[in-house]
Amino acid sequence: MGNLKVKQLKLEPEVEEYLALKSRRTAQIYRSGLAKFLTYYQSKHGADNNFSNFLDRIFEEFKKPPREQSL
Repeated sequence: MGNLKVKQLKLEPEVEEYLALKSRRTAQIYRSGLAKFLTYYQSKHGADNNFSNFLDRIFEEFKKPPREQSL
């Protein structure tokens, strides 16, 4: 595989800690996927939103009864 260029991300400390546990190559692949997802998520919910915002939204949905969840 060629040289992968990944959008430089500023990730939350918890994500960086998780990636540090992975091999260098696995962390690169995960970063690539995270960059793509974050680009999509921010296009839908605003450039100021990050992974913490995404997780907060999911946890809020899980507090609702199943029939009221919108995810």
